[in-house]
Amino acid sequence: MSKTLFVDLEERIMNSPRFNAFSLRAYWAKSSLRWWKPEGKEYREQERCVRAWLSQEHYKSVLEIGPGFGRITKIIKPRASRLVLSEINKKAIAHLGKKFKGAEIEDGTFSELDFPDKTFDLIAAIEILPHIPNIITFVEKVSWLLKPGGTFIASITPLAWYEKNRIRNPIIHRGIAEREFEELCRDCGFDEYSSCKSVNGHLTTYLFKKDY
Repeated sequence: MSKTLFVDLEERIMNSPRFNAFSLRAYWAKSSLRWWKPEGKEYREQERCVRAWLSQEHYKSVLEIGPGFGRITKIIKPRASRLVLSEINKKAIAHLGKKFKGAEIEDGTFSELDFPDKTFDLIAAIEILPHIPNIITFVEKVSWLLKPGGTFIASITPLAWYEKNRIRNPIIHRGIAEREFEELCRDCGFDEYSSCKSVNGHLTTYLFKKDY
């Protein structure tokens, strides 16, 4: 894979003057349903894209990573025979358990999940990738967990958006160029994709298909 512009999240947090009073888990613990309520045109666009991509599909086994309070989950749930939700926000976990009966909820990060390879037909990771330490490891594990021909839906905040808005040292966000993310996914076995961009360039949402 070509040289990337990945910025290591852990190093960024460690170098922040707020490090002693700030952690990812503390950040997510503060978030609430009201805070995550979908507002703004970019989120509505994203939901329309995901809904259109999945409208004619049904999946035996689905994993959603970081579902939060279920903004995308509500689109996925009717299309899944088995739905696994991996979440670390305690408030979100309680909400998900009430709203999505029958879903399996895993209290932990994606790296802590222990499923056999080729378990899932669909894996969704919306609004998660800008917050994780190593995107390469993440996408590799997604590829292992997906069955051949499986679907991966994910969103990134493109590096160009950070540069345009002169955001040089965000504490919990990290950017990756679109071409780099697309190349990474190709290297991990995804042979085709569709994409949906928000009007202001803050989000690019992808649907990938696993080749093998």
